[in-house]
Amino acid sequence: MPEGILNMMDGIQSAWETKKPERMDSSRATKDECWYEEIWADEDLEIALENAGAAVTDENVEIMKRECLHIFDDKFERNEMLADKARSIFCV
Repeated sequence: MPEGILNMMDGIQSAWETKKPERMDSSRATKDECWYEEIWADEDLEIALENAGAAVTDENVEIMKRECLHIFDDKFERNEMLADKARSIFCV
């Protein structure tokens, strides 16, 4: 993976680490409930722009919002990450 993308991902991860939910409810979530939620802020996009070497401007943040709105809709990779974690925890 190109270094710029890795740096961007590191920046997003470190920004996210500071904004984790204070607690996660340990009760079982139903199919209509959420057991985990991410919160993204303008700061995350600013960090991504900075790490990519792009100008950090209000206009560029708005462009990023528009272009990134649905990038997480496809859960295939996230579901694979969950399965990998389950395999590593339960040695299957």
